Amino acid sequence: MKLLLYLTAIAICDLLAIMSAKMWNLKGNIWYLIGSMFGFALTALFFALGLKYESTAILNIFWESASIILVTIFGYIYFKESLSLTQLIGIVIILFGIILMEIK
Repeated sequence: MKLLLYLTAIAICDLLAIMSAKMWNLKGNIWYLIGSMFGFALTALFFALGLKYESTAILNIFWESASIILVTIFGYIYFKESLSLTQLIGIVIILFGIILMEIK
């Protein structure tokens, strides 16, 4: 249960950090950059705390997978970024990878 909470916190902080970095890139407001750095710092903290409950490799895979999926969804919806068919297939493969990792 605690691992799920840490994974959720990692994914949310990482998403907010990446979205803030994109906003800084678009608008040039330094506060977005500061927010991005703060978000990445929290991501690192929650990742380090999550290592109590899962191995480094597995936790990193879950974090990166969640980040790719969430950032892609928000980039598509919020920033109107497009995805190619190959990129969509890649995301489906990531989802299948997460499912396979959960099979004991």
